[in-house]
Amino acid sequence: MKKLSICAVLLSTAGAFGASAGTVVFDPGQAGADTITDSGFSNFTSLDLNQDGVNDIELGIGGYFRAGGFVNALSDQFRFVGGPPNVTPPTVTVTDAAGRDVLIDDPNSFEAPYQEVYISSTNGIADLFDAGDVVGANTFGDDSGFQDLFDAASDNAIPNVGDGGFLGFRLDIGTSIYRQLDGFLPTGFASTPESFYAFLEVEHGSIIFGQAGFNNVAGAGAIIPGGPTTPIPLPAGLPLLLAGLGAFAFVKRRKS
Repeated sequence: MKKLSICAVLLSTAGAFGASAGTVVFDPGQAGADTITDSGFSNFTSLDLNQDGVNDIELGIGGYFRAGGFVNALSDQFRFVGGPPNVTPPTVTVTDAAGRDVLIDDPNSFEAPYQEVYISSTNGIADLFDAGDVVGANTFGDDSGFQDLFDAASDNAIPNVGDGGFLGFRLDIGTSIYRQLDGFLPTGFASTPESFYAFLEVEHGSIIFGQAGFNNVAGAGAIIPGGPTTPIPLPAGLPLLLAGLGAFAFVKRRKS
């Protein structure tokens, strides 16, 4: 087994200080299925931005008398029309015939997973991020759930064929109390949700989507790959320590 020198160990440790953790990059489309050209409701493409098995957005062209391309956040899919899932319903306090307060399962509500998805935008137009940018709390624009990508009747993020960039997203994930309304519908978050940031590369032509990514650490920004590299700073004092070790090795060789 090859032995590592002290210098090599220290250098590898120094690299860990500058490494970014948590951002996962993937290709959301199958080969040949990453371009949307047909309009209509049946031709929407849904994507799972954080790879948890739940679709987060849809891309499409047209619909509701619209002619251009758009991205829509899928926040209204959490609805149980056929009744509650297999979860334990919350308890409620009721008064029995003897005037005593008792706890029973509430048949008309339950707590289950819920999420809301937002698209980063400024002044009503989706923000475009570049390679090397961070999609996070400090860079995220207005919380929008729908954005035109290209449409002759409005301002757009990628108005011309060939325009493109990275869209930024925030996924708020938690649970909600679902109540019997029109089917079982969520009533907002039951407690403060966790926020996860993600991105998706898009291009006008019609809609071409490329690499996507997300940070699997709640609250941490998602780093879009491909930007200019920056020198990794060494921990304070490490250069002096390495110089001392080099001098020690030199003296040791002369003595031998």
